[in-house]
Amino acid sequence: MNHPDKTRLDNGQSEPSRGNASVVTWFTACVITVTALSIAAAHAPSRIRLIGLFSIAFGLVVGWGVIRLASQLQAEPGRRFTVFTAALLSLCGLIGSNWQTSRLDELHSMQSGKDALAARLIKEFERQDNQSGINKPSRSEVTEFQKYLSRRLQNLGNWTSPWPECFWVTELIAATAAAGWMSNQSMPANARNVPEGSEA
Repeated sequence: MNHPDKTRLDNGQSEPSRGNASVVTWFTACVITVTALSIAAAHAPSRIRLIGLFSIAFGLVVGWGVIRLASQLQAEPGRRFTVFTAALLSLCGLIGSNWQTSRLDELHSMQSGKDALAARLIKEFERQDNQSGINKPSRSEVTEFQKYLSRRLQNLGNWTSPWPECFWVTELIAATAAAGWMSNQSMPANARNVPEGSEA
């Protein structure tokens, strides 16, 4: 009779079924690592955040890090799940990083401008309107983010909506693809060659 804490392998041997716990630990570590990377990317100098290239580099780092963490934690999440996790975390991390960068950019422009006091008063009025039941801040944040996307492309010309948004979406897709590709390439050869039906 098999012990309940052991899993029967194809060759008749048994081993402790600790796979699920290690995968959960690996996934948690990936989320924490990508969150830290996203925050660090938002505070990186603007000369490093090159348009197009930075998003691809972000995806490559996430894809490599996911595999590295799996190796360090001795987790075997499966090829498809690993690639999907790398792509998803890269997408979410880059969105969060861009959003935080736009907020920092807005704060910096307010502090460096001559009318910083007027800008703060406008923000205060918007906050009071929100408390009165008017849903302005959420629209204001989206508008400010769209302005940030337009400012990013100033060196490339005068791009008006929806082109800055389309370019940003293209960057997100490129980062996602880069993360998936890197995670698949960084995976051990024996893991890449495992048939889909036999993955854990």
